[in-house]
Amino acid sequence: MEGWPENKRDIPTCALPYFDLRDSLIVVDGILVKGKAVVIPSELRSTIKRRLHCSYLGRDSMLRRARGVVFWPGMASDIKQLADSSEICQEMKPRNVPQPLKQHKKGVNHDRKLVSTYLRLKESTT
Repeated sequence: MEGWPENKRDIPTCALPYFDLRDSLIVVDGILVKGKAVVIPSELRSTIKRRLHCSYLGRDSMLRRARGVVFWPGMASDIKQLADSSEICQEMKPRNVPQPLKQHKKGVNHDRKLVSTYLRLKESTT
C-alpha cells in the first residue's frame, strides 16, 4: 500500500490505531518510525516491555527509557500497568508523600516570618 486512504473505513484493522498518527509516520529502510522512535509491532511489545522492566527502576524510569526510542499506541499506559503490577517496582517506588502547602495569614510581616524560619533551621543544624 502506498500512502494512506482518505477514509478511515478503508484502513485495514491492524493499521487503525496508526491512522491518527499517519502524518508523523515514515518508513526508513523497511522499518516504520515515528520521529526517532521505532514503531514496535504488537507481537514484539511483550519482549520490549520485559527488556524495559529488567532494571526494576519503576514506571517513570521505564517511560523515560522508552520514549524517543520505541513507540506503539498506548505504550505509556502499558508500561504504567506493567510497573503497577510488578511487586519489585512497587517495593522500589519512592514513598515521598507530598506535603500540603501552608497558606500565610493576611497581614503577617513575611520578612519577619522568613527570618524566624531561617533562624529555626540554623539552630536545628548546629
